[in-house]
Order: sequence, then structure tokens, then C-alpha cells
Amino acid sequence: MLVLLDFFGLSPGEAFAYGIFLHVGTMAAVLVKYRGTWAKVFEDKPLVKFLAVASVFTGVSGLVMYFWFKSVTLKAFDGGFMNAIIGFLLIVTGIALYLSHKKVFGVKSLKQLSLFDTAVVGLAQGFSILPGVSRSGVTVSTLVLSEVRQDEALRLSFLLSVPAVAGAVVLELLTDGLGSVELGVGAAGLLASFISGYALMDALILFAKRVRFDIFCILFGLLAVLATLAF
Repeated sequence: MLVLLDFFGLSPGEAFAYGIFLHVGTMAAVLVKYRGTWAKVFEDKPLVKFLAVASVFTGVSGLVMYFWFKSVTLKAFDGGFMNAIIGFLLIVTGIALYLSHKKVFGVKSLKQLSLFDTAVVGLAQGFSILPGVSRSGVTVSTLVLSEVRQDEALRLSFLLSVPAVAGAVVLELLTDGLGSVELGVGAAGLLASFISGYALMDALILFAKRVRFDIFCILFGLLAVLATLAF
């Protein structure tokens, strides 16, 4: 959303709508990448339970954050203050990831996740509707803090993104629609998000135990906040 605000000169509301819309590309990448899993998803009862329970709790926190953000934050601040908010949220995401990296890598699998663990993951994912909060970062760090293996946490995070993105797009369509999304720009953005999302999944899984996205989030967030204060 930072790029959409600054580079393309969109209003915060337009950038928010574009940001949700572009996630359809990454959702498509997950569907293609894990097409074998989705084709037999109903044969995997632990996975169905995880996706269903986590998605319900995502809806609870996500709806609250969505309407609060659109009714209060977007109307109260201009683009400059929005950048500061986004930067702050990136720092929060980075700290959460840093805490997960400080733990000994977990040993839990999907079958060992409790109902409480699943609910917490879902609630955490709902906060990613806020710009600057990395959905994958929040869900992976929450799963790792629950002692799930990091490679398994990445896989579950990718799969959990599908109902979350679908729900966010439907919600945006029902409330404000996607009228601000231009067809040509939107199509190009979807293609780019699909390609980048698909390419990054293999890399993230391969280097799961070496990924330090936490440092990136904290530094980039600090830069956004400092840039706002400077200007």
C-alpha cells in the first residue's frame, strides 16, 4: 500500500481497495501451487478443521479491523499520516516475527495443533486486513510461537490465505465495490502478484529456517515513520 500511495498517487481508500484486489493473484498462486492438496482437501480432516476454525476467527477480528479502519482511520488521516501508521504496523509485524525466531524451532505438526492454537492463528490473521501487517508474517510467527515446525507453518499459512483473501474481496465488493480498480492496471497487477507469489513460495519453503523477514519489516517500518516525520 505504501507503493500505491506514493508511486501511483492514489488516495488511501483507493490504495486499500487495490491492495485487497491484488491479493487475488497470490490466492491464485496458492491454488495452483497446492492444487493436489485442494483437490483432496475434504479427505484431510485435520486440515479442513484447521481451515474452518481459523477462518471463522479470522472473520471475527477481520470484520472489526476492516470497518474500524475504513470508518475511522481512512477518514481521519491523509496519505502522510497513513504512511506513518503503515510503518508502525510493519514494525509491530517485525517484532512479532523476531519473537518467533527467538524460540527453539517447533516440532508440532498440523494434527498436534489444539483448538486454542488454531483460534489464535485465525484471530491474528484478521489483523492483516490492516495495511502494513503482513498476513503471512503474522500467521507464520503465530504458528511458530505455538511450536509448529517452520516449514509446516509456512505451508499452513499459504493454505489459510485462500479463504481469507476470498472473504476480504467479497467484503470489499459488498461494501464499496472495486470501482476504483482500472481494468488494465488491475490485470497487470494480478499477473505480477501471481508470478511473484508463485515464485516466492518455493524459495520461502526451501529457506524456511533462514528467513529473517522480521528485520526487513522493522527497518522498512522505521524508514516509513522517519520519512513522514521528516516531511
